Order: sequence, then structure tokens, then C-alpha cells
Amino acid sequence: MATGRMDQVGHSEQPRDRVTCCTPRFETRTAQLNGFRPPSKETRPAGPRHSTAASKAIGDHCSCIATAPSTRAREQLLFPKDFRGHRSQLGKAEFGPFLPAISTASSAAFVPATPTMSDSLVPETRVLAVASQVVYGHVGNSMATYAMQSLGCEVAALNTVHFSNHTGYRQFKGTRATAQEITDLYQGLCQSNLTDFDVMLSGYAPSAAAVDAVGAIGMDLKKKAEKNPGSFFWVLDPVMGDQGRLYVNDDVVPAYKKVIHHADLILPNQFEAEVLSGIKITSLATLAEAITAIHRIYSVPHVIITSMQLSNLSQSGSTPSPPENFLTVIGSTTQSNGSPRLFRIDVPALDCFFSGTGDMFAALMVARLREAVAAAGECLQSTASWVSPDNVVASKLPLAQATLKVLSSMHSVLERTMEARNAELAKRALEPTQNGTLSNEEQQKQDYLRRTKAAEVRLVRNVRFLRDPLVQFAVQEWQKEDLPTGLQ
Repeated sequence: MATGRMDQVGHSEQPRDRVTCCTPRFETRTAQLNGFRPPSKETRPAGPRHSTAASKAIGDHCSCIATAPSTRAREQLLFPKDFRGHRSQLGKAEFGPFLPAISTASSAAFVPATPTMSDSLVPETRVLAVASQVVYGHVGNSMATYAMQSLGCEVAALNTVHFSNHTGYRQFKGTRATAQEITDLYQGLCQSNLTDFDVMLSGYAPSAAAVDAVGAIGMDLKKKAEKNPGSFFWVLDPVMGDQGRLYVNDDVVPAYKKVIHHADLILPNQFEAEVLSGIKITSLATLAEAITAIHRIYSVPHVIITSMQLSNLSQSGSTPSPPENFLTVIGSTTQSNGSPRLFRIDVPALDCFFSGTGDMFAALMVARLREAVAAAGECLQSTASWVSPDNVVASKLPLAQATLKVLSSMHSVLERTMEARNAELAKRALEPTQNGTLSNEEQQKQDYLRRTKAAEVRLVRNVRFLRDPLVQFAVQEWQKEDLPTGLQ
């Protein structure tokens, strides 16, 4: 499900994205439309929404009795005429009573879909997203804001840079926000009492001072929520480098190490995990040691290391490595004694280079973790940092279940992005060339820009895979034989 190459968020000389993992339609939901009549009893689904297994999972997390929300009818409308026939349709006469009065001209743009009875299980969530912004494409907040909004989150975007395009193009225009500008924007929210956020998602910051400013925002929001454990959660992506090198100034590293103590979930890649832990990851055992060190040194309850290729690590235990064309995401939620609960998810790599996938992963994680925690029951929602009791095994952790959905969504979106990319490049190849009018160097530059543009993530056209992921992978627990002796 993942792609074969991970680039980063795309704010440095070398673009970077963590997890490239891995019919389109547009839809709008209406809670109640003019003339809508609830379905008859014969068509309503019977029985509780939670299966016996789900009920047991709730019991594992807390002893409170969680009442499942009642099911509401949901109507879906498909806008583009191109997608007629994608799903079974109702005739115009049948669908008429469900629609508000619209003109004949505008009604042609609406294509009805079969009504469904499911609602999003993501609780109402207010998010402060602090990250980069680009005019063209989906990177930073341009990616994260839409991804979270598509799952029902209310997002306030505070942009740390504003570029024309992501830096993977190797050329861009724009500005970087200063630490004071970041602080001023947050103070503007404070003075109007606009800081009732449930989650903060922080990504790329252009300087050490900017990291400090973002950290101060996170700490202020955490302090405001102290009297209500579980009411605020901070997801932090420590964007520092990849492929064995930093692409931020050296002073950014200690700035991140200072603020990570206050985050609830961090999302480093392999290189960043090595920088934070001080441990070179060469095997499954050293990988477990690195995650354990991050839990211990920074008191971070949740860690996900994005997109590793385990086939490159030496094997000492019983867990087989996935094939070379697979990527692996490793996660952990700490136990009360500080030891990790490790899980992994293997996803097939896609032979394509995308930008913005790290931002997609972080954004979807915000929504899906909220969903998984809500499914676990009221007690976990009111627990600091949403840390499950020790009797919840790694594969059943909300963090693991959320990661599974996130990677499934991403794989579906990126598969279709790669198909669209290949089609676009094939079409371009048939166009007449400008032989003799461009120098060899200029021709290579134009070819590179064309390939980069073709690989922009098709997020909007594939939004349905964000909302309704096709779960096609499995969570695996860490085998004791693969743990260092002290952790077995």
C-alpha cells in the first residue's frame, strides 16, 4: 500500500515525505434535506452497532459503559457528471422529494447515489494545524487541512511558510513566517477566545526560533487543559531530516528535543528517531531500543516511526522481514512502567515519488486516533494522553487501529495518484517536442518539472478513500525474540 520512496514534507533543498504508502467521486452529506422521510422500519438496520468483539475491546480499555450513538440516515450526492453510473442511482422522479428546489439547469449537475445509513464515527474535533502552506498542490497545511476536514474536523490553519509550490520542484517563491509572526497569530486567537482546540497538529517550522514559538503554543494549550485530562492532545511531526542527513539548521535539533517532552504523539522517520534516541537502527532489536529510549528520555506516550524498510535491517529474532518491495510502519504506546507496546504494519511500496504524504499521514492520524479512542469508551477519552491500560495488547491499541485505517486510505489514494501520473506522462509523451529550441540542460529541467507536477497527490478526486478506507492490511505484534533482553 505504501509507495516505494518516501520524501519529506518538502520544505528544504530535498523534498521529504514520511509515508508514501501505501471511481473517484465528490460527495456531500446532508443531515436533513427538504422533504426527507426517514426509512421505514423494514429498511432500518437492526441490532447494536458494536459486535461482541468490539464490546470486548471497549471493556479492555475501561469499565465504563459506553453507549453507541444512534444511526442516522445519510444522503450522498455525486457532483461530477463524469461519474454517473459509478454507483446505482435513483431516477429523477424518485430523487426529487429529497432535493431542495433547484433550477433545471443546476439540477443536471447533481447525480444521486444510493443513500447509506452510516455516519462518520470521528467525534466532533477542533484542530489547530501549524504547518507550511503552498499555493499549488497538497503539502503541509494544504494537505492536512483538507484531509482532516474531509473527516469532519474543524481546522484552524496557522501557516509557518507560504510558498508557491513545494520545494521538490527545486524552485519556488514565497515567504517564511518569523517566530514573532507565529506568536502574534496565536495571540490573536487567544484575545478572541478562539483556542478551544481538542488537538494540535504541528509540522514543519522554518527555524529554531519558530520551533520554540510552536512549542510555546502547544504548551499553553496543554496548560489550559490540565484540569480536564484527555481534553487536549498534541501530535508533533519533528521535521529535521531524512536519508541520513539534516536539512534544517543544526540548532533546530535541540529546539525539538526541548519541546518533544510536551507532545503526546510524535511521528519521526527512521533518521529522526536515530537523532532523538541517539541509537543507530541496524536491527529489529536496536529499533525497539530506539523507541524505548524515546519513550524514556522524552516521556512521550505514543511514537510512530514512519516508513522503514525492514528488509535492510539485520535479523536476530523469529519475525520474518517483509519483502524488499514493502515498507513498514512501527508504532508503540507506553505501558505504566515505561516499556513499549510495539506493533508493525507492512504495506506494499509504490514505485513513485510523492510529496506531502507525511502530512497526509499526520492529518489522518489526528482524525482516526480520535475515532479509535472514542470507540474505546468514555474512560479512555478522559485519560491523560489517551494511554490505554496495560492489559490492552499492542495490536488492539487505538494507535494501532488508527494507523491501520490511515495506511489503508493512503494506499488507495496513492495508487490512483500513480495511475493518473502515468496517464498524464504518457499523454505528454505523445505531444510534439521542441527539438532544437531548448538546450539539453533546459530540456532536462522541463522534463523534471513535468514529472514532479504529474506526481502531485490527487487528494480531492479520491476523497472517498479518506472517508471509507478499504482496510487491506494487518497489525502485527512484536515477537519477544526480536526484543532486547531487557524488554522481553
